[in-house]
Amino acid sequence: MSHLVLIVAALMMPALAAATPERVFINDYNSVNELGSSLQILEDPQGNKRVSNFLKNENEDDWFNSEETVPNFGYSQSIFWFRTSLVNKHSQRTEWLLNVDYPLIDYLDVYIVRNKEIIQAYHVGDKLPHEHRPIDHRNFLFPLALPPTVPTEIYIRLETQGSVKMPLYLWEEAEFIKSDQSFMLGQGVFIGGMLIMFFYNLFLFFIVRNPSYLYYVAYLLCQMFAFSAWRGFGYQYIWPTWPIWNQISIMFFLGGTITFALLFSIFFLEVRKHTPTLFYLMCISTFVGFGIMVSSFVGSYTLLLQACMIMLIITVILNLTAGILAWKKGVHVARFYSFAWIIVASGFTMFALNYTGIIPSNFVTENAAQIGASIEVALLSMAFGSYFTEERKAKSKAQNQLLEKMREAYKAQAASAAKSEFLAKMSHEIRTPMNGVIGIAELLKETSLTKDQKRYVDTIYNSGNALLHLINDILDLSKIEAKRMDLERIPFNPHDLIAECLSVFQSKELSSNLSFYTRVAKDIPPVLIGDPTRLRQVLLNLMSNAVKFTKHGSIGIIANTENHSDNRVTIGFQVKDTGIGISRDVQNNLFTPFTQADSSTTRRYGGTGLGLSICKELVHIMNGDIGVDSETGKGSTFWFHCRFEVGKNSDLPLDNQRVPRAMETTSAPMNLKLLVAEDNEVNRVVVKGLVTKLGIVAEFATNGKEALEYYQDHHHELDVVLMDCEMPEMDGYAATRCIREFEMNNRLPRKPIIAVTAHAVGESRELCLQAGMDEYITKPIRIDALREKIQQTMTENKAMLS
Repeated sequence: MSHLVLIVAALMMPALAAATPERVFINDYNSVNELGSSLQILEDPQGNKRVSNFLKNENEDDWFNSEETVPNFGYSQSIFWFRTSLVNKHSQRTEWLLNVDYPLIDYLDVYIVRNKEIIQAYHVGDKLPHEHRPIDHRNFLFPLALPPTVPTEIYIRLETQGSVKMPLYLWEEAEFIKSDQSFMLGQGVFIGGMLIMFFYNLFLFFIVRNPSYLYYVAYLLCQMFAFSAWRGFGYQYIWPTWPIWNQISIMFFLGGTITFALLFSIFFLEVRKHTPTLFYLMCISTFVGFGIMVSSFVGSYTLLLQACMIMLIITVILNLTAGILAWKKGVHVARFYSFAWIIVASGFTMFALNYTGIIPSNFVTENAAQIGASIEVALLSMAFGSYFTEERKAKSKAQNQLLEKMREAYKAQAASAAKSEFLAKMSHEIRTPMNGVIGIAELLKETSLTKDQKRYVDTIYNSGNALLHLINDILDLSKIEAKRMDLERIPFNPHDLIAECLSVFQSKELSSNLSFYTRVAKDIPPVLIGDPTRLRQVLLNLMSNAVKFTKHGSIGIIANTENHSDNRVTIGFQVKDTGIGISRDVQNNLFTPFTQADSSTTRRYGGTGLGLSICKELVHIMNGDIGVDSETGKGSTFWFHCRFEVGKNSDLPLDNQRVPRAMETTSAPMNLKLLVAEDNEVNRVVVKGLVTKLGIVAEFATNGKEALEYYQDHHHELDVVLMDCEMPEMDGYAATRCIREFEMNNRLPRKPIIAVTAHAVGESRELCLQAGMDEYITKPIRIDALREKIQQTMTENKAMLS
């Protein structure tokens, strides 16, 4: 019978052992006691266990002993119970602090039991207001009185959607305060460093406006708040009365950390440029991180937390991969960046594995993420420093290159200005004697001459005109090459312009062998806005070319509307001839300066080959195109098209609605008195002959000073002033300004002043108008042009005075 009792007792020993918690003896040697390894644990999947069940010794078979310093069960939907028995053998101290060193617990119930009776019960947790905690602290801290030798049992019920962990410690109060101060100091250094980097990089962003800095600032901010929420500081200090936000905040800031870490890497490393495939993977992960941020308000905490842990590891891998690949491609800043993310990869991976319960908890695994983040900030600061250095070098190089380009541009501008000045000077120097040659020849033609004399004078006149035409072509080509050819925007009648161009070639000499025609489409608007002078120049050049190479047959100008939209119209022009034609193998060189079809053409027909080149450049300036269709022996068709604005008939001056003055011929004397300022004796003879033919009485001055004095003394007698621009003592510009000042000071009526200049560059007109002149005429002076200018300026002057 005794043997049976012993056997039954032996069989009941495990049950009795399980029914009684393992006792932990508190002695004089330890100021802090780690209780995790002394815990008994019970998993309650249904959540129907109550502390009263354990006090009545019901269902004790399910308890098991902890095998870890910090019990960690990862993610679990079950409720867990923990218990231990404390016996105080300390000779003096009876007041202790029980610390559950893990702030992320939804509901935590702590029961203090002595002699099967509940002495004290606490109900706290993340989902309950922070004020429910017996001690205001980031962790769950409970005061505990342990009388000497009397066993005190601790029962803890844990319910949470996060990771199930129970880091349980018993502290002497003084030792806990000392340890907590050290911990807070470390956390303060960490958060302070993060804040410093936050404001520093925010300041940099406002300086350089680089989006990577802004994303890095957002990454630091989210990371700082995520750690603050994780450690319980957010709930303790920032939002203690918002338990719902406390649950959301962790997911929100972790999602933000993922999102902005990826965006920072994408822009900082220019991932799209270096590794497009990885760029798309990182973009997808960025959207997932942003989705976690949005879902934190409505999604399952457990699922989102697991997703965050997985995405943190993926983010670290992607960023590290991007850094290594960029490093391989020679991106200088990727060195520090890659080292930083290697550290972060180690820290976050260790942190995630610890949180999910895969690896045990200790100081390193618990703080791995913060340690990694601290080192990361330091290394990324070095990366930014390196980035600044490289950027400064690149900016310095770009500035040097820009400075060099500016020097070259200044040299080119100076060269262009020198070229323009040279062209203006040459134009003046050549046109001044040309005015004498052509003017005297024109006067001689009007005198009685023998047949031979007339032939000689015609030769002089025609040769002078040919030389003048060559000079004009060279000046036009030089202005085009120097980018100094400016277009006018004035209204004109295209029908009249085409008729005028055709009439130039309808002379008695050509009418016996050639017929001329125009075909102008009726839908071409009657008023266009553009540069009629340059359009006329192109048509006249092409017509002159056609006349040169067509001995018999016909030459015509054809114009059609190619495109008409809103207030713009594109017009196509054709100049057709029945001449010798051009072979296909030489057509490509027709529009090259100083080039003709072949050398024999030059010998037979003459010319420099500048005309077509100038036509091409002028058409291009007018935003058009030009070309030729031709076959040898079958004639040629030169075509071009230009775009114009459509104007209204009211835009045209009244005079332009009649036949152009250049076409008017009248021999009636003009009965005017003219003051002519001209320093060149030959040109004075020419002008005297021209004005005498026009029935004009002229007075002459040899420089601007004489012209000013005569004008001041005989202002009321004069009708018009012809003012040469280049004269000794006082040039025409200064003389004109003095005349205008004299008129204003003496309140005299303004008399028209026409500039006479040998300059043919575009700036001449502006200089004349700025000096106070009304119009200008270029040398050599033609009698028809002189009559037209005088009539025009007098008409405009009368209209202005009235």
